[in-house]
Amino acid sequence: MVIRHGSDVEDDISTDGQNTPSRRNHQSNEELARYMFERVSLYINLICTIANDLIIRYRVKEIIGSIYDGLKKYPLLAVGIAAILFIATLPFMMFIFFTLATAIMTFTGFVLIEGTLITIASMMLVGLLVCVFVLLTFVGLIFLAGYFGLSKMYDYFDRFNAYNTRNLNLH
Repeated sequence: MVIRHGSDVEDDISTDGQNTPSRRNHQSNEELARYMFERVSLYINLICTIANDLIIRYRVKEIIGSIYDGLKKYPLLAVGIAAILFIATLPFMMFIFFTLATAIMTFTGFVLIEGTLITIASMMLVGLLVCVFVLLTFVGLIFLAGYFGLSKMYDYFDRFNAYNTRNLNLH
């Protein structure tokens, strides 16, 4: 066993102040880290400035405010949109949950449970996606049938009114 009385950094930097290869390497690493930090900060500030300019140019705050006001007027629409968003993100949330559970079990050593969990999660994800697809297809078909039914009823009502007005004009 080796007992050390200093750190590796102290070994890399010479104590006599000379520029040894290890000291130059340490300085160049610090300069590289500073340069990269400055560039990343510059790009982050540039992205924030561009995003703020786009938000101002396209009046995103006003649009979001008007959407919020509209949803306050129609709370059932807000609940419907929230339900649709929840249903749309539910498979992904379940998959992320099972992925995190799998990672935790992997790190703790439950290899057999991991395979079972992945199988169950995959089956649940596919089943949920199929159910959502069938539900959306069914709702879409109902809306489509309702639209065509109402348009036919409107056409019949329009023809009936035209027939009655024509017959009334003849008498």
